[in-house]
Amino acid sequence: GPKDIVDDDKNGLLVKDDDIKGLAEAMMKLMDDESLRRKMSIYAREVVNIYSEEKVMQKWISLFENM
Repeated sequence: GPKDIVDDDKNGLLVKDDDIKGLAEAMMKLMDDESLRRKMSIYAREVVNIYSEEKVMQKWISLFENM
């Protein structure tokens, strides 16, 4: 789930399901803090690299080759 990908307050913000107030607060937090947006953007790029199509496919191929 999201907690496996998003590190809260590092590369994104996690909000509980159906928490409309929490979502609004998280959005306002990001809109009001440019340095936080920049920091999260940098860390988010690292996550994108971990889950890139190439890396995921390499793991699947390795799994099947080792069976």
